[in-house]
Amino acid sequence: MLLLRFIFAVIICAISHELGHWIVAKYYGYSIKFRFKKGSLFGIPIPRGIWNMPIQADREQQITIALAGFQCEILIAMILLPFLWQAAVIAIIHFFCYRFYAGEENDFNWII
Repeated sequence: MLLLRFIFAVIICAISHELGHWIVAKYYGYSIKFRFKKGSLFGIPIPRGIWNMPIQADREQQITIALAGFQCEILIAMILLPFLWQAAVIAIIHFFCYRFYAGEENDFNWII
């Protein structure tokens, strides 16, 4: 049962992360399309949703769109904390491991 809760938490965190990018891009009037790519962390395959930053977006919008993924993921994990504490664990692990497997399609590249 615990394993199923962690799997469900991973799915919730992944969807909410990408949803955060999408919502903020829509707010600014842009459309982003997602595709899947395989990343790797210590040889473990990690499926990833990747997207292209709208080229029309100014620097402030790019930073906001890029950060929105983790902001939404963490917000949803905190809302679910009383019911699915595993989502908070997954969100924290995702945040700290992200730069090691994200490669070139890294949300943090837009912040630097």
